[in-house]
Amino acid sequence: MDVVKSRSSRFLSTLPMRLYRALPAVILGTLFNILDSVSTGFLIFPTDSGAFQSLQMQGLSMYIMSTLTSQLAMTLGGSRFPGALGAMLIEILPFLRGVATDIRGVLGDGHPGLIPTVMAAYALTSFLTGAAFIALGLLKIGNFVAYFPQTVLTGAIGGIGVSLFILGLGLPFPPSATPLSLSNAASTLFAKSHLGLLAASFFPAFVLSVTLRSRYLELWTRGFVRSAYYIPVYLLSIPAIFWIAIHSFHFSKEQLVDKGWLFTVDSTAGSSAAVVASWNYWTLFDFRLVEWWSLKSAIQNIVLLVIIGVLNLPIYVPTLAFTLDESYDMNHELIGQGAANIFAGVVGTVPNILQYSYSVYVTRAKGGRFELSLVILLTGALFLVAGFLLPFVPTILASTLVLFIGVELFLEAVWEASKTLTGLEYAIVLATLAACTALGFAEGFGVGIGAATVVYLLYGVMDSVSVNCSSLLRLMNFTIQLGVWAVA
Repeated sequence: MDVVKSRSSRFLSTLPMRLYRALPAVILGTLFNILDSVSTGFLIFPTDSGAFQSLQMQGLSMYIMSTLTSQLAMTLGGSRFPGALGAMLIEILPFLRGVATDIRGVLGDGHPGLIPTVMAAYALTSFLTGAAFIALGLLKIGNFVAYFPQTVLTGAIGGIGVSLFILGLGLPFPPSATPLSLSNAASTLFAKSHLGLLAASFFPAFVLSVTLRSRYLELWTRGFVRSAYYIPVYLLSIPAIFWIAIHSFHFSKEQLVDKGWLFTVDSTAGSSAAVVASWNYWTLFDFRLVEWWSLKSAIQNIVLLVIIGVLNLPIYVPTLAFTLDESYDMNHELIGQGAANIFAGVVGTVPNILQYSYSVYVTRAKGGRFELSLVILLTGALFLVAGFLLPFVPTILASTLVLFIGVELFLEAVWEASKTLTGLEYAIVLATLAACTALGFAEGFGVGIGAATVVYLLYGVMDSVSVNCSSLLRLMNFTIQLGVWAVA
């Protein structure tokens, strides 16, 4: 009993100082979760008019719940990295929306089973992703996943970047606008009514990408553009500037919604009833109405979603370990990530994954399991009050973040890869990227794997020829030396 009292008093005496030291990591982790949820969370369901139009608040809460399940699993031992930050896997966003679109194409907008079927499909993707992670970890073949051609995955990531970029361009348009496509891109994007939205979305994303790479700005700001606080502060400034400008020009919220500057939400959004509805997305489940047969139409997107999720972790974990100079166990990380996704499936939300860049920033801010436990509590509070935020989030914030992520993924595939790959390997990346963009991700993967097979076979033949030539030269040299010795 005395031991318990002693430890309790010691814990309470050191708690204020621990909380003070935890502030940077807690603020960063919570900011990352808030910014991602209020931007990307709106995109879980297709944003065009139809059955999904009124589900933005539920999508926001599903994103937060996916982040919570991931963070709980990581903090409770699912990851060996103390500062591991988990969140929804943004790279699967095009495939999630594809699943919903495929099912809607079969059932139609007016079918009573459409929403329950899509919700069941989303939860199923979490179960499948989690099962794949756990199977790889239990079979102890986690490291073998890394042998999947890196060039193909890099090209696919570039294709995802292009897909997210296109999604970000069309995100601010109001439901009444013509959906963005390649055929009408020029007329739609540069229409007088949309030009302001385009500039206010693209310009901040472009500036953010440039400033992160500018050595001059790094020196001028004394390294602030490289700090963990830069991106959150930059993104938070967008809604601040937006509302200052709106207040100056005295626009009404109805005008802003009609023009696409604010999201179209239910008229009761922000009320107590809407807050409850936003986090209680479980009411969308009704297994009596689920049309399981319609999932066949979405198999392609479901399979691609699982593949992308599984193949990303063997990239993130070694890179994170190298950056933080820490050891890692890939099989342990796979099982932990599998548990996080199974948990996500149980609570009816979408897949998640360890976040590389966010984990680096939080760890460098001295974040550990104690700090991330506080992040979980604050993110849980966000889950309960998310309904109050939605009517005040400008569409350009979501668009800027999605455009920025798209640009970064594209540059990672096209620019960064060019620094380390040979000409033929770089050609695989470009071929995969182009095929994923023009033909679709399933076809793009096929093109990439085919190109990689040809290139690596060619390398094997060249190595074989090189070895044979080397052996022949050694034999000729030995014969000449033997002849010289015999003559002598």
